Amino acid sequence: MKTKEKQKRWSTFFAMVLAMIMVANMALPTVVFASGVQDKTEATSGKITKKTAVQQLDEENQKTVSAKGKVATQANEEQIVISKVDVILKITNEMEKVLENDGGGIPKEYNSETDTFGIYKHTKTIPSIMDVKLYDKYENEYSMDELNKKLENEDHSFFIAYGWMDKMNINFNNSTYKKLEYVTSILPEHPYYYFVSIENLYDFVGGEGSLSNYGNVIIGDSTNINVYIEKRKVDTKLSIVNYDKEGEKYGGSWKIISKLGTPNNILNLKQASMHNHSWEYKQDTQTTNKILAYCTQPEYKDGCSYQGKDHALTLDLDAKDMEYTGNEYDKASVINNISSITGATCGEIYYEGTKGTNYKKSTTPPINLGTYTASVTLGGVTATKTFTISKLDSKYTNPTAKTLTYNGTEQELVNRGQTEHGKLWYCLKDSGTWQEGTVPKAKDAKKYTVLYYLEGDSTHEDVGSQSDPAGSVEVTIEPKDITATITPNGGTYGNVTEATVALDGVVEDDKDTVSVDLRYSGEANDDSTVTDSVKVPEKAGSYTVSTGTVSNTNYKLKGDSKPFTIAKAKVSAPSISSKEYTGEIQTADVKETPLYEVKENKGGTEAGSYDVVLSLKDAANYTWETTEEKELKVSFIITRTSNTWKTEPSVKGWTYGENHEAPVAEPMYGKDTLVVEYRPADAEDSAYTTEEPKDAGDYKVRFTVAETESYGSLSKVLEFTIQKAAKEAPKVTAVPETVKGQGNGQVTGVDPSMEYRKDGDKDYTAITGENVTGLQAGTYFVRYKESKNYNASKEAEVIIAAGTQLTITLPSSQEGYTLTVDKNTLDWHEEATLTFTLKEGYTKTEDFAVLVNGKKVELNDKNSYVIRDIETNMEVTVTGVKDTIAPTGSITIGRQKWDTFSEKITFDTFFNKKQEVVLKAEDAGSDIQEISYYLSHKAMTLKEIKEVKEADWTVYSEAFFLMPDNEYVIYVKVTDKAGNITYLSSGGIVLDATPAKITGIESGKAYTKSRTMKVTDKYLASVSVDGKEVTLDKDGNYTLIPKNDTYKIVATDKAGNTTTVEDVRVNWKEVKVPFVASKVYTGKNQTADISDTEEYTVAENEGGIEVGTYEVILQLKNTVDYKWQKEKAGEAKTAVSFMITKAVPKVTAPRKNILIYNGKKQELVASGETTGGTMEYSLNGTAWSEDVPKAKNAGIYLVSYRVKGDKNFTDVKPESISVSIGQKQVSLVWSDTEFTYNGKTQMPTAAVKGDTLAEGDSCTVTVTGGQKDAGTYTAEVTKISNSNYKLPADATTTFTIQEKEIKVTWGKTEFTYDKTAKCPAATATGLENNDTCGILVIGEAVNAGTHTATAVKTTNKNYKLSGKEAISFTIAPKEIGIQWKKTEFIYDGTAKLPIAEATGLEKGDTCTITVKGEATDAGTYTAEAVRVSNENYKLPENCKTEFIIRKATTEIINAPEAVEGLVYNGQAQKLLTAGKVKDGTFQYKIGDGEWTEEVPAAKNAGTYTISYRVMGNNNHVDSEEEQLTVTISKKDAVVTANDTKKIIGQRDPKLTYKVSGTAGNDNLAGILIYRRPGEKVGKYPILVSQKEGANPNYSITFKNGTFTIEQKDQSKLNGNAIEKLKLPLLLAKGKGGNKSITISWLRYSGASGYEAYWSYCDGKKNYKKFATVKNNKLTVTHKKLKNNRDYKYYIAAYRIENGKKIYLARSNVLHVAMKQSKFTNAKSITLNKKKVTLKVNKTFKIQAKVKLESKKKKQMIHEKAYRYYTDNSNVATVSKKGVITAKAKGSCLIYVLTNNGVYQKIKVTVK
Repeated sequence: MKTKEKQKRWSTFFAMVLAMIMVANMALPTVVFASGVQDKTEATSGKITKKTAVQQLDEENQKTVSAKGKVATQANEEQIVISKVDVILKITNEMEKVLENDGGGIPKEYNSETDTFGIYKHTKTIPSIMDVKLYDKYENEYSMDELNKKLENEDHSFFIAYGWMDKMNINFNNSTYKKLEYVTSILPEHPYYYFVSIENLYDFVGGEGSLSNYGNVIIGDSTNINVYIEKRKVDTKLSIVNYDKEGEKYGGSWKIISKLGTPNNILNLKQASMHNHSWEYKQDTQTTNKILAYCTQPEYKDGCSYQGKDHALTLDLDAKDMEYTGNEYDKASVINNISSITGATCGEIYYEGTKGTNYKKSTTPPINLGTYTASVTLGGVTATKTFTISKLDSKYTNPTAKTLTYNGTEQELVNRGQTEHGKLWYCLKDSGTWQEGTVPKAKDAKKYTVLYYLEGDSTHEDVGSQSDPAGSVEVTIEPKDITATITPNGGTYGNVTEATVALDGVVEDDKDTVSVDLRYSGEANDDSTVTDSVKVPEKAGSYTVSTGTVSNTNYKLKGDSKPFTIAKAKVSAPSISSKEYTGEIQTADVKETPLYEVKENKGGTEAGSYDVVLSLKDAANYTWETTEEKELKVSFIITRTSNTWKTEPSVKGWTYGENHEAPVAEPMYGKDTLVVEYRPADAEDSAYTTEEPKDAGDYKVRFTVAETESYGSLSKVLEFTIQKAAKEAPKVTAVPETVKGQGNGQVTGVDPSMEYRKDGDKDYTAITGENVTGLQAGTYFVRYKESKNYNASKEAEVIIAAGTQLTITLPSSQEGYTLTVDKNTLDWHEEATLTFTLKEGYTKTEDFAVLVNGKKVELNDKNSYVIRDIETNMEVTVTGVKDTIAPTGSITIGRQKWDTFSEKITFDTFFNKKQEVVLKAEDAGSDIQEISYYLSHKAMTLKEIKEVKEADWTVYSEAFFLMPDNEYVIYVKVTDKAGNITYLSSGGIVLDATPAKITGIESGKAYTKSRTMKVTDKYLASVSVDGKEVTLDKDGNYTLIPKNDTYKIVATDKAGNTTTVEDVRVNWKEVKVPFVASKVYTGKNQTADISDTEEYTVAENEGGIEVGTYEVILQLKNTVDYKWQKEKAGEAKTAVSFMITKAVPKVTAPRKNILIYNGKKQELVASGETTGGTMEYSLNGTAWSEDVPKAKNAGIYLVSYRVKGDKNFTDVKPESISVSIGQKQVSLVWSDTEFTYNGKTQMPTAAVKGDTLAEGDSCTVTVTGGQKDAGTYTAEVTKISNSNYKLPADATTTFTIQEKEIKVTWGKTEFTYDKTAKCPAATATGLENNDTCGILVIGEAVNAGTHTATAVKTTNKNYKLSGKEAISFTIAPKEIGIQWKKTEFIYDGTAKLPIAEATGLEKGDTCTITVKGEATDAGTYTAEAVRVSNENYKLPENCKTEFIIRKATTEIINAPEAVEGLVYNGQAQKLLTAGKVKDGTFQYKIGDGEWTEEVPAAKNAGTYTISYRVMGNNNHVDSEEEQLTVTISKKDAVVTANDTKKIIGQRDPKLTYKVSGTAGNDNLAGILIYRRPGEKVGKYPILVSQKEGANPNYSITFKNGTFTIEQKDQSKLNGNAIEKLKLPLLLAKGKGGNKSITISWLRYSGASGYEAYWSYCDGKKNYKKFATVKNNKLTVTHKKLKNNRDYKYYIAAYRIENGKKIYLARSNVLHVAMKQSKFTNAKSITLNKKKVTLKVNKTFKIQAKVKLESKKKKQMIHEKAYRYYTDNSNVATVSKKGVITAKAKGSCLIYVLTNNGVYQKIKVTVK
């Protein structure tokens, strides 16, 4: 049947069938879930499967409390109210046939039996053409069979009537169907509609029965029927709700009659039937308790009422707050408008504790107080709503405040409040401590706030909380009155004694803690005042102290006031240490302190005594111990020191005549007086002189420093040597022999101070004249002889060259033979042997001859001839030799080689990329003249090859390439220079660069089920799958089978190209094993909720009754394309399991009892309850019992309880209750509270009053707070032995320990002064145990004398003195040391005396020493110390020392000065101006010359070192030697090279120069002139210079000349010759036209014109000129070209100079394709960079991309794709592969050119 006809008939069918179904504008049904009444669903493999109604009822009947809101019956069952019916109408094969046959009668199975009215009768049997499902208001699903079983005992049943009805034949008189007349009139054009009626009727047999008003299954008042029509194309059902219904209830009977819709409804229905809903479920973005469901299927969406969120179906979850009732929570409900439309099942309502409520997620509603979250899931989306079960309100009376005054004890602050609904808690504000029922107490006087709140019991609300109390009460404890008496302050500044206050009226326990702050007023010595200050005055002055405020706010104070004075503090003078002489200014080491400043501390340099002035900073509060003045003067002494070498003396020897380092020495002191003297090593000390020796030899040097009053003397002697100097080798000249071997060589430029020897001789020969003559050729050595101050000089090597040798000249071109001679050069009268050899491939002709100097000679039998007694040069020639043998050759491609010619060619040599072809040829005779080749695409005979035109052969010059994707045969012609020819041929060559093509699969992709691939390639060799070769079918196909691994397919052609497709996976379709939900034990047999799918069947599902695990067997329908997930392929069956789990009992927890210890056992809790299992208790978590636990002793008990389950019920995990038995409080009795210190710990004792203990109990206490030291303390009971009791709140008492009296013993009473305070030590006797006790002694002294010490106080508070004790003691003076300073002086006509400095003084002390014995004249004397200035010190026994007065130095009036600006003039010139001196004479010398009193002079240019000195008289010493440097500058002169030139190839002319600027008649010597080498056309510098050391009196400027080599005329060069010229690059490019090619280029500077050359692009070079371009034209076109040939070109720029043509530049060879060519040209180039900056030696790789003129053709590439050039290789080079290498700093351009000359450039900058 045609498609359109099928569609028409289907349309008719839908119009008939679907017209009876409710359409778009129906009233949507709603399902409301009441609290606790939930849809019982289980998840299986991602689908929702409902429990049966019977299972639901059985589970509900297990519960003792009905919380589901259902109606109970007398039979303990619940009535089922049907609220929805689903009818699924199927399309059978029979109906399909009716449609296929263009209509016909409706199959009978679509009708039930009709009655006399034509209305279909009711039947219990549901036909195969429909499914009927019924649902109650809880969405529980039932079948009609299940419901009919429920109705068996009530004689009722469900019946169904159905069938096609003709409205024209219906009798509407029957009232049951009366309303059908109206509905059938809606669509008169459709005569048929489908009738469906479902009724609950009284059962009957063979006739109509009566209706019943009762039954446990009834029809709801608002029941809906949904009709589904099975879709044919997909495995889903399309739900279409009735447009209207007729639901009439007659005492329990119910029916639904389908009606027709309007035409628009039917069209919508038809559209809807083609539309497949695609449901998407989302949580509402505005609230969490709503789920939205909407359709997202875009196909046929016009018929869908649920497209997008705006038309979404909704599910609303509500959960209201409630107060605690003791029953399960019942305020949750669900309004679900989704499930009835989408079919998605709504899950049960779950409850879970939140915000601290511990309640695990469960479907059981909570009972207890807390915050919970209700949740329900539909379509994988969850809606949530939070609710609270809260407590009832509580009632209570408030606490009230008490009236209180401070008494030192804690007092209750408020009167207690009262309540019956929980516990009142109290807290003192800011304490943070809350107590149940205990009123807060307080001791201190102040205002208190008592907070309180009510902790409700388990059923009542708290009133307030710890963080937010219910209320507060303000309470005040008033302070107690006390009086004060002051003992005032005293003492000195910085040591002010404390004032004390006695208080009367303080509570005994507060006496150690209550204090009064004191206030001060008065005036200090610095006139500052103090007014009502709490700070004790610190400054010296007069003050008043008064009481201020009491420290303890528990008291109110009556005050007191007393006057007092603070005295100034004493300041001791600092001890100042002396310092040794350092040569620098030194000051006393005394620093400013907080008490005084250093007002004067100048110090000094020389040894002696200096004053230091100190000034008090605060004279108002401090005074010096020795004076009342503000300033104090103390002494500081600098003592004489010994001398040392700061730099140890050292001297280095030197070589005669050389500059050298002066001796080095530096004393620590007296640097200016250091004397350095010299003498020969073998002379007496009297020979010492300050003049430095000059001649070579061994010497001693002495370093001396004289002593002074401030430092001592130094002296040291060292040895050194002046070595003989070395002279440079003499400069001499060698004169060679005239003829080699004649022995007439000479050495010139010598004198008698020299000697010489021949190489190899040991002895030297003295030279007597100016020349050495008669020397044989060889090497000689000449040197200066050894003298007084010089060693023998280095040798000058002199080579006497041998004379010129005679030569034998052989033929330069020896074609066909080899002629050799055993010697090419000969000495006089030597002989030489000629040898002749004929080469292979050559023969001798009749005119063969060997000629010597034109004369024929006869060869011997060995083809040799000896030339004897040679006296002249010889020339040898040969005639009569010729080549007759053809050459050989080979063709090589890679490893393939051919070296013959063959006419039988097969194309069996394959390559997959372009191949380099190398041609080689050899010729044993005249050598190869030319190799040429011809490329053919077919085999040719030798005759055909010989007939190939000469122009079609390509001359071979270098290896060429065969390009891919073609077939070739290479023919080669080899010609030798004698004209012999050889032909060669290669085999058939195939260049295939295109790999095989694999289609149908792709790498890395996965396919499901078998996959077919196809392989195509002209030269296909093999195909492998996973490494194994396979055979393709005739079409190149191969099929891949599913497997567990990936496939790798490799296709290889004969050229070796491979195509690989890998990581291809062909998979089975995996079937996920479904999850089967567990079920709770019910006592009845239960099976897994799982059913067949399109992929598998349920093979076994027997289930069971008992708690346990049961297996379900699933079997795949198809194992070829399917496999179980996580199972091996081929396994048809798999097993899943589901569990029947235990039920959970309901538990009522036990409650704790409130208990206090009474000496008897008491029950800890009231019993708990459970609805299943047994309640057990435990106190340790391991031993369990059904009895309620008891305990006797006070403590905290953890009572654990649990439910022990049985086989039907689970255990309930243990929970715990903390229960306390409180301790009973006892009373205490104290004894022994007064003690005297004995070195041991002492404290009172305490006991428990017996009447506070339970009968039979005993109890002791532990007292702490025992003390050893004297004082008043508090003891406390901190521990009680019986843990059932507790101590009272106050468990303390006070006790006292008095001090013990001791006696004093005195220590050492004689001391020596050391600037520290001295005082005898006082030792205590009568101490306890190992106690220590210091005794405070006053009266200590520092200075020498007799003093008194008094003991006044102990340092240990546990002891006291019986009275004061005193004793006398002495301090003796300290003996000092003497250090003598400045014992050496320089005579100046005044008296001299050393300084004696005291040593061993205490730090800070000063002490001057008086010395006698001064002297004036030079000489040695004795000085003596006679007394000291400080009474604390005394002199030692030895007090004498020696001192010396030395001579003075000489005074220079005017020192000599160097003459400046001297320039060589050929005359002697004075170098210095004369010096002037008092008491002495000046002497001079030049270099190492002799001393003289004349001023020195010199002639030659150079730098002169001139020494001068002063010789003193008897009263003055000689001066140090000084030096001056004077320079006579060189005279300027100019040497200029003369320019010259030659033509390339000629010999160089003689080079000349000219001189200017010399003095007088001076002539310059040793001038050198040469030009830079090179024979190319260009300019070369002519360089002038001079020999080393020549013309020392002149500074010569050398000016270079220019040597020019001019080019020959190049006008006769042909195209090939010009192409070979090495010329600069001319940038040019070519572009193809229609049988023409146009070349353009850039202008070249200096060019007169341009020439254009062409050649075929066939490997040969046969360039011909086709154009000459002038007149600034830069383009030319080559026309009338052949379509089947490729062309190459170059452009040459030239210049006409002096009538000669000279080529300046040439372009690269351009390979250009015409438009007719199968190739195309480059249009432009793009580079990865246009500018590059590199460091030296760094590289950069050029990456180029070419844009072609035509995208459809390949680029013409006859050479490399790109060629690279640099315009300055000194800056950067570029390789053939485009790698730039930086060479040196600078910049240059790199050019990148294509085959047709299109170029791009890169600027390179090198750093």
